[in-house]
Formats: sequence, structure tokens, C-alpha cells
Amino acid sequence: MFIQSGEKSQKYAQGGALATTLLMLLLYFGSVVFYSEKQLALTLWPTLTLTLVVTHSVILKSLIMYMKGKSIKDLWAPPFIHDTSLTILEIKNGMHHLLSEGDVTHLKNVTSV
Repeated sequence: MFIQSGEKSQKYAQGGALATTLLMLLLYFGSVVFYSEKQLALTLWPTLTLTLVVTHSVILKSLIMYMKGKSIKDLWAPPFIHDTSLTILEIKNGMHHLLSEGDVTHLKNVTSV
């Protein structure tokens, strides 16, 4: 049996439900504070527009290639996704636009320590 003691697992189940509820409330209030009333009326999923995805370069490159309809053989073709690079994807009305891919301009002012 997967769960040895059902009574002890209840607190973890309730804690998970509480954490999920608190996270959803935080996202809701964050959206209400960030967007105007008109923007909330026009935006289908306002919390998704506030999403930041942090992932490994290969995973991000694979997603971009899928979105562009490219083959896996082009995985290592430029542009390269370097560490701490920024890739910005905008989704509006069901259409996606790649605004920035592998941008590292924010690193130009960084000096070595």
C-alpha cells in the first residue's frame, strides 16, 4: 500500500490545499493591483501574462524550436541561449510573438570581481 497511515497523511493533504489556495489568492491580488479594471476586462488570463519561466538553455531552445516549427537537428544552431539570457514571448489573442531570444545586453555593464 502506498500510504501506510491515512490519518497522518491528512495534514499534508490539508497543507497542500492551503498552500495552493494562498498561492491563487496571491496571484489574484497581484493581478488586481498590477492591471487596471479595463485591462482585466480585456485580458483572458491576466496571471499568465505575469509569468516568468526559469529553465535550462536546452529546454528553452527546444520550446522555441517547437514554436517555430523547426527540427531537432537545428538545436545547436544560433542564436545561442547563454546563461542569464532573456527570452521574451508575447501571447495575445492566441498568437505568439518572439520579442527577444537569448538577449544578453544586460550583461554588458557587468565587470568581473
